[in-house]
Amino acid sequence: MKVSKSNSRACWVLKCDVRKFFASIDHEKLIEIFKRHINDIETIWLVERIVESFQSTGLGKGLPLGNLTSQLLVNVYMNEFDQFVKHKLKRISY
Repeated sequence: MKVSKSNSRACWVLKCDVRKFFASIDHEKLIEIFKRHINDIETIWLVERIVESFQSTGLGKGLPLGNLTSQLLVNVYMNEFDQFVKHKLKRISY
């Protein structure tokens, strides 16, 4: 409602999907994100084991689709993108 000013203005929405998203997750980048936010070495060790237990499109790439841990991991991974869009690009209605 805020963007459309109580339906008095037209709004556009982009709905898209990242092709082969789970298959393209970079293991090194994902683990780096966790290390920036978590100081517990045992938790980092566990995350590394989980992430590195699967390869899809190449060495150090991909997470298993449908795996519950993968869903959590991609939320952490995509939070970096969300924060970039909201704070660096200043997209209020993102």
